[in-house]
Amino acid sequence: MGSGPASIKFHYDQGDEFFALWLGSTMTYSGGMWEGAEEDLRTVQLRKLDYVAEQARAAGVRRVLDIGCGWGSMLRRLVDEHGVERAIGITLSEAQVAYINAECDPRVEARLQDWRTFEPEEPFDAIVSLGTIEHFVNISAGEKVRAQTYRELFERCHSWLARGGRLVLQTMAQGHAPLDRRAVRDLRLVLTKIYPNSGPPLLRELVAGCDGLFEIISVRNDRMDYTRTLMAWHRNLRANRKQAVELVGEEVVDTHERFFTGLSRHFMLGQAELLWMSFSAI
Repeated sequence: MGSGPASIKFHYDQGDEFFALWLGSTMTYSGGMWEGAEEDLRTVQLRKLDYVAEQARAAGVRRVLDIGCGWGSMLRRLVDEHGVERAIGITLSEAQVAYINAECDPRVEARLQDWRTFEPEEPFDAIVSLGTIEHFVNISAGEKVRAQTYRELFERCHSWLARGGRLVLQTMAQGHAPLDRRAVRDLRLVLTKIYPNSGPPLLRELVAGCDGLFEIISVRNDRMDYTRTLMAWHRNLRANRKQAVELVGEEVVDTHERFFTGLSRHFMLGQAELLWMSFSAI
């Protein structure tokens, strides 16, 4: 189907220290929102988190769910800056759950939970998911399997939301430009060495999946912002290469450098897109 616990552990449980070397202080592993030419990574990531909160209409609400919550940057931003009473994240990474819950903040909770089996105690006012649904379906899965998976995602999100609740997604998506030989090679690296058993959706698959359940409020493509984010991560990793090699070994560091350069080219040429989609539950 998609990236199960073994695949998630393969990538995300390599050690928080390694990811911190290149993700920076926010520990946010998704594309930022860039404006000025000289902005730093922290600025663009916080801008992105605030954009998500605004699109979700999360200010002052009781409960928000983050599907695939990473190291908790969205959860913390929601409670610290947007007045959310309770922010809950679900992830398949044991390391990320431990990282978030170690802060012992009663407003924030991470659970080791698959979205397919998650059952909330009460409805959420909003749901967000950043850079996660790419892992829900293998790129080689048939059209029927893909359609069923995205439909199930929207059905479950709809059932978890209070009436009129918002859903906000950020996801890589298959682009409009044809793949060249280099892109195919780069994708093979991503799908074997970085994100096994994953694959980006098509925009039309997401539109079909939400039909009758959600009103689409907005769609935007920020592929060049992801290019800039990947390049920033690459610069950080190169600047901390010696320490990174000590933590995870030279092969892992080399693989990530190839990942950053290959995927940034992929987005730059339009072979991949970075979609922002916001929805209101019908």
